[in-house]
Amino acid sequence: MKWDVLCNYAGGEPFYQVYRKKREGEPLHGGNMETDGRIYDSKEAAEAAAERRNEVERKKEELGKALEALGYRKSGESLEVRAVFFAQGRAKVSMDGEYFGIYDFDRRTFVD
Repeated sequence: MKWDVLCNYAGGEPFYQVYRKKREGEPLHGGNMETDGRIYDSKEAAEAAAERRNEVERKKEELGKALEALGYRKSGESLEVRAVFFAQGRAKVSMDGEYFGIYDFDRRTFVD
């Protein structure tokens, strides 16, 4: 689900939150949303935070597809995959608590 920005008002002043729906097809309400737990003073700051979260989600999806292509995961199968993202376009990947390798997002392959 995509992270987005929600604006609310308190005392006549706007504040912003970053959220995503838990279940598509249902109305947006407090029981059907997940927030990042922060309050932002500006829409621009909230939009930047939402974009960072969306980028992490895209990278997680790419990692899942790479693991599936290697035969380590079948579509819909659940594995505990953790990734620590590095600024150099790489991620350290662990599966079920064990180190798996380094994934390079530019080359779209594991390099270690």
